[in-house]
Amino acid sequence: MLIDDFIIYFSAVLGRADRTCQEYAKEIRYFASWLEPDMPQDDVLKLATRHDIRRYVESCSTLSAATRARKISTLRTFYAWTVDAGHRPDNPVAGMPRPKITRSLPVYLSLDDAKALVRSTRSRGDLFYRRRNTLIIILYINCGLRLSELAGVQMHDAYDDAIRIVGKGGKERYVYLNQSCQRALRLWLGKRGHGSGYLIVSKQGQGLSPSSLASVVKIELAKVGLGHLSTHKLRHTAATLLYRYGHVDIRILQSILGHASIATTEIYTHVVSDQVIAAMESHPMADF
Repeated sequence: MLIDDFIIYFSAVLGRADRTCQEYAKEIRYFASWLEPDMPQDDVLKLATRHDIRRYVESCSTLSAATRARKISTLRTFYAWTVDAGHRPDNPVAGMPRPKITRSLPVYLSLDDAKALVRSTRSRGDLFYRRRNTLIIILYINCGLRLSELAGVQMHDAYDDAIRIVGKGGKERYVYLNQSCQRALRLWLGKRGHGSGYLIVSKQGQGLSPSSLASVVKIELAKVGLGHLSTHKLRHTAATLLYRYGHVDIRILQSILGHASIATTEIYTHVVSDQVIAAMESHPMADF
């Protein structure tokens, strides 16, 4: 099928992650079904016109601008491939504008909340869950990992003072472990053992999926009254605390987080810097 051939190219040639490939395939299939549910999808996709694309995007008007932009981007990439592969003479999405996306400021835990979360996790009664969950929370808060990145860490990726991370698009990076991370890792390995397999496992020795890791984090967040926050907020927390208190250069922060573009990292410059605090404190009305 056309979609399957595209996903092989998307994965093997462009090196996109499995999850990204699955999302693209799902989106393209959904578009074909929306356009002509009773026709073979290959035929629908080959015959789709620019007008069809516009109608589809207009039908998604109730969705967020980011979601609509992703749909357009997915179809543009797919149809560019169909042209290169000789399946179509034109790309019906070429030049189609994407909705303007307003980037909102990230929500993150304060330093006090982050400390409370770690203290709470360290107080668990069950030794296995205490050491494992403490490592999970500390790695997320200190290193700003993505859920999928920690889920994929194997034992051979973990060193005394660093872990090898495979990020988006299969890009590799080493993340340094500070003293807190190193201590949590040693304690966890003392319970888990040093055998092969995934670093983070269940009591049955099975690796945890990203969704399972998210559930672990949500449980720990709920224990300190922060259950309304998503697990991704811990990544925002790591970046914000590094920039605010660690005075980390934006390029170094980009490297730590594994961002492909510096523009993505720049959102963390929203935090109030020491210079801004000093300036505001010097305001003549500061203590009026």
